[in-house]
Amino acid sequence: MNYYVLILRLFHIVPGVFWVGSALMLTLFLSPSIRATAPEGGKVMGHLVLKTDFTRAMSAAAGLVVLSGILLYLHDLSSFGGASWITAGPGLGFLIGGVFALAGFGFGIGTGNLSKKVSLLGVEIAKAGGPPSPEQGAEMAKLQATLGKIGNYNVICLTIAILMMSMSRYLVF
Repeated sequence: MNYYVLILRLFHIVPGVFWVGSALMLTLFLSPSIRATAPEGGKVMGHLVLKTDFTRAMSAAAGLVVLSGILLYLHDLSSFGGASWITAGPGLGFLIGGVFALAGFGFGIGTGNLSKKVSLLGVEIAKAGGPPSPEQGAEMAKLQATLGKIGNYNVICLTIAILMMSMSRYLVF
């Protein structure tokens, strides 16, 4: 039994489930619900982003997944034939999955940064005690629209990544 690979797979799969599952939940369900129930929903997102370790946990999980994935890819590259493995089904499948995971990682960073800006603006609006000023409303709408787009790109990339990772070992060509 190769304990190195076993440990790397644990550090790849378990945090990956949290990372991708959380991204899907946030983008597909929580964020639309928060927008639909504003301003009350904004309080929930503000608390999640500003008062918990959720974004830190997401970042740590994503970092572990990316690092362990790179190490697993390098291990497989050296174990299964080097450059010829890259053009075979598994090598190419893992490479494509890895590229989409890295893109998802980048979009995730953008999502986290925008979520923090939206939450801080929400706190500023709430402290004023009334409806947002026209400038604040316009800024919030712009930030939320961008956040929605980036969140969708993130989910698409992460979904392609997990599809490729789950079937790459079985690709034959």
